[in-house]
Amino acid sequence: MMSHRENWLRAIEFRHPERIPCGIGFAPAVWHHYRGELEKVLAQHPLLFPGYQPGNACFYDEMPVVYRKGETFRDNWGCLWQNIQGGLEGQVIEHPLADWSALDSFRPPDLETLEERGPRDWDQARRNIEAAREAGNLTGGNGERLFDRMYFLRGFENLMLDFATDDPHLPRLIDMLTEYELALVKRWLDIGVDFVGFHTDIGTQRALMIHPDKFRRYIKPMFVTLFRTCRDAGAHVCLSSDGYVLEIVDDLIECGISMHDPQIRANTLEGIVRAYKGKVCVTVDLDRQGFPFDTPQKIRDDIGAVVDALAAPEGGLMLNAGVWGADVPLANIEAICAALEEFCYGVTSLNFNLGLGTGLSVPRPRLKFKDVTPTKRRPAMSQLSPANEPLLKRYPGNPIIHRNATPTSNSIMNSSVIRVPDGYRGVFRVDDQCRHMTLHVGRSEDGIAWQIDPEPIRWECGTPEIAEFVYGYDPRIVRLEGRYYITWCHGYHGPAIGLGVTDDFETFELLEIILPPCNRNAVLFPRRINGEFVLLHRPSDMGHTPYGDIYLCYSDDLIHWGKHRFVMGRRGGWESTKIGAGPVPIETPEGWVLIYHGVLTSCNGYNYFAGAAILDLEQPWKVLYRSRRYILAPTELYECVGDTPNVVFPVAAVHDEATDELRVYYGAADTCVALATTTLSELVQFVKANS
Repeated sequence: MMSHRENWLRAIEFRHPERIPCGIGFAPAVWHHYRGELEKVLAQHPLLFPGYQPGNACFYDEMPVVYRKGETFRDNWGCLWQNIQGGLEGQVIEHPLADWSALDSFRPPDLETLEERGPRDWDQARRNIEAAREAGNLTGGNGERLFDRMYFLRGFENLMLDFATDDPHLPRLIDMLTEYELALVKRWLDIGVDFVGFHTDIGTQRALMIHPDKFRRYIKPMFVTLFRTCRDAGAHVCLSSDGYVLEIVDDLIECGISMHDPQIRANTLEGIVRAYKGKVCVTVDLDRQGFPFDTPQKIRDDIGAVVDALAAPEGGLMLNAGVWGADVPLANIEAICAALEEFCYGVTSLNFNLGLGTGLSVPRPRLKFKDVTPTKRRPAMSQLSPANEPLLKRYPGNPIIHRNATPTSNSIMNSSVIRVPDGYRGVFRVDDQCRHMTLHVGRSEDGIAWQIDPEPIRWECGTPEIAEFVYGYDPRIVRLEGRYYITWCHGYHGPAIGLGVTDDFETFELLEIILPPCNRNAVLFPRRINGEFVLLHRPSDMGHTPYGDIYLCYSDDLIHWGKHRFVMGRRGGWESTKIGAGPVPIETPEGWVLIYHGVLTSCNGYNYFAGAAILDLEQPWKVLYRSRRYILAPTELYECVGDTPNVVFPVAAVHDEATDELRVYYGAADTCVALATTTLSELVQFVKANS
């Protein structure tokens, strides 16, 4: 049988695990109540609790202070805890930062010597990890609490008002916690762990505690800093959070989580399938609220339903059962154990309905990421993946739009996306089942899950000579002087450059043909430069070569174009055959950041890559920097296999100024649409460093 560590890593990395990792956790109250009876259940399930010997359990006759009913306890952050139900964690009743006046003098605990509730011994932690590493066990570090730490310190009502009013003190508190957590994370990474586990309770039973926009503004940058630090060092990120979280799952994925544990009652099985399946590993937190009241048969059926809905041969699913109340019947605890063995191991316990399970004696460490047993440092995630990612990191749920996203599509690719006030809009190239190239509107709340109109855009045009839409492909969208302009390769006696405009993505006006055949890859700058509109384009021919260099031209009215300038041409290697402008250039203090595609002709045809350059702000035909290394290459299956193999074709880039995240949407293998991310600052640094 595959080791627990190897199986766990394969599940979280979608590399075909042998079985579904699973685990059960018991609160001190449960041990105290059932004592030896619970030990007997564990002994009957060695698959879940290998090597367990009766007599080894702590029955908590002397509870830790934070679990003692009626007692108070002040932790090392200065929070005063009180317990009203013995055996379960208490709650904070006194908050050291309830008054913002205390912020100036407040200091987090010394992470070198103190944990949240006691002393910290890094030397011992290192020895424990090294010993576990030698044994080949799974290892992890405790990244502690994130969002919940904020309301522990401020008080819940105070913190909610802080978010509602955009209190100016709030960023200072977040910066302080980020600095502390980042130092803590780096200590774990220095020791070398498989993962770092974080806890952040941000959901209630039915909604997030704060609006998703507030999360993205205030909390997401903290998560990006912490989680990407872990991922860049080769460690996974395991995030635990209670309550409803579906509105921010894609944000969490973008931040860099490897695994998340949504509660099934708060998020529903259907919601979890929609938000997680195939995108990131999900550790389903089984229905702990139902455990006290369900029958053993219902528990089995519910766990089976989760497996039926979410299990896949490539992995991406784990199961976790938290038994926190002493009111959970012992027969139901036995039912949980038996069902996990049945659905995760394929072992059916005898006399299931009587609660008399008889597991097979196969060693397997239990999965509970707080049970930390580390391993040697693994290489960075980019080295573990077959994908070559020098800069851009692929979205794990790629492709985000499959070739059959409309009823009659053969393929959907090379499409443009833009952020609008209520989400995202896109103009998508759809090649239908007659292989006719058309343009369709797409709508999305998050830029990940898209609805593509089944019918092409209906263009309004008062000029009969150009009104006929022959074909259209590879569109770009830019917001320019308050309107959304679309450029694309338009069929007008050959590949010409079409221009259209919309204000609402419902009604579209077809404007004049702005460049005649043969031309492709036309991209408007997002503002006038020295009073004139500016357009990048690539003169071509009726086929695909021999022309392959980027030019620039100017216009006073978006109709008449002139003052042509050469921008840049082909070079060797990955951009030796031709190049072409990609997404709309992004303005930065360093210059206009241009992502473009480059083509190499191989013995097997064209290979398309993504590259980047920086152009002068006032004279954008002048190239200041141009990376000799590509930023993305076709290496994933959906990029290498399709209507045109070995293609990544960048078309859109959406920059989030608050987080600096840069989303790059690209066509893959002329078949589907995929997504990769970086930050704009990292892209600028990469181009300058490799110019």
